[in-house]
Amino acid sequence: MVGGMAKLAENPRLIAFRALAGAERDAALMHVETVRRQAEALLAAMTAHVDSTGSYADDGHRNTVCWVRAVTNCSRSDAALRVRTARMVGDLPTVGDALVNAHLGTSQINQFVRLHANDRARPKLGPAAPLLIEHGSLLPYEDFRKVCQRFEQFADPDGAHRDHETSRANRYISFTPDGAGFHLRAQGDALSGSIVEEVLARFAQAEFDKDWADGVALHGDKMCAALLARTHRQRRFDAFIHICRTAGEAMSTDSLVPLVNIYCDPQTVAEAIRLLDVDQSGRAGLSPWGPEGTELISRRCETSSGAPVDPNDLLVALLTGHVRRVITAADGRVIDLGRRSRLFRGAAREAAMLAGDRCIHAGCHIRGGRIHLDHTLSWADKLGPTDQDNVGPECSHHNLLNEVRGFLNQRRPGIPGGWVTMRFDGSRIGIRTSPATSPPLADLLDSVPP
Repeated sequence: MVGGMAKLAENPRLIAFRALAGAERDAALMHVETVRRQAEALLAAMTAHVDSTGSYADDGHRNTVCWVRAVTNCSRSDAALRVRTARMVGDLPTVGDALVNAHLGTSQINQFVRLHANDRARPKLGPAAPLLIEHGSLLPYEDFRKVCQRFEQFADPDGAHRDHETSRANRYISFTPDGAGFHLRAQGDALSGSIVEEVLARFAQAEFDKDWADGVALHGDKMCAALLARTHRQRRFDAFIHICRTAGEAMSTDSLVPLVNIYCDPQTVAEAIRLLDVDQSGRAGLSPWGPEGTELISRRCETSSGAPVDPNDLLVALLTGHVRRVITAADGRVIDLGRRSRLFRGAAREAAMLAGDRCIHAGCHIRGGRIHLDHTLSWADKLGPTDQDNVGPECSHHNLLNEVRGFLNQRRPGIPGGWVTMRFDGSRIGIRTSPATSPPLADLLDSVPP
């Protein structure tokens, strides 16, 4: 019997795929992904039928989850997710249509399932579905996840505040000796976590720079990442120990540089102040999310890593100044500071980093200390200006690769803060689909090879 993978390797379609490159290669993968998404929609429809008719009881199953587990031999969590997906698609048929038409993938569908599980957000999910589908089909997943967080914060402000309060109330840190080692565990609210993450990232970067300098001194031009003395995990641990050893150093409060930035828009700031509840709760709340949903992109109250921030914490930041607030315009960009030079230094670099600290190359999510700033339109070859409209954060790998391969990063029209990466031939790296411009789909399920 010929092995399945060996037989698949001889499939004419796979053989043809090996000869493809660039946009044709991406389109071929997206074709198979379309089949996968349609299969997911078919699974949801089958599960919904069994769930609505109760036919799972024919074989003695207690519920639909048990039936799915028995038939597919999956975990209970996977079976429960499939049932929740089926019920969500039943309540929101437009989301199911988007899955059938391959506008949404599994990751985006799971975000809809999470929102659908929120009893207070669910009634507002129907009117918002078309806009969320549009965002899910066009935005990178990380940005779409942030949009869903913002929707939930607007749709269920009480629940969002309760989650923040619960995280804060349940904060703890524990130290447990374990023979020759120890375990350290901690949990808390998102804002505190962002502070810890930022400090640790800065110290870890210093450890990396030390390892790299030592490696260059030892290996010279042959130095590469594989020759680093410590792993990434080891450097983070050593950075934490370094933090603990230096924590006792005296520091003046006035000399503290803000470690965390809270990104917010002017309207959110105004509402946080105006809607401060002065009765028993003493907390702020965002205004109810409107059915038009135009605020999901421009409205924000979160850290640079996308962690949602409670309006009360925003008010504290406004009053104390120990956490810096970055007020963005409607297009999500920080204003140009007017510096003129080839390099982005000082205030110009800071403003560019505040506008986004994640590599903008399609599919790359590196952020933090390994980010460089570069002109999106070349300063030397194409006379690109050194201003906030012509700068984008890139990791060291893509910063160099763009110069060598001629890739071009461009802001996506109509979507604030969005970027697309173009090849030198004008084709786009990474495929997005828009429900408004969808081509008719053939019955791709019949084209799947047996």
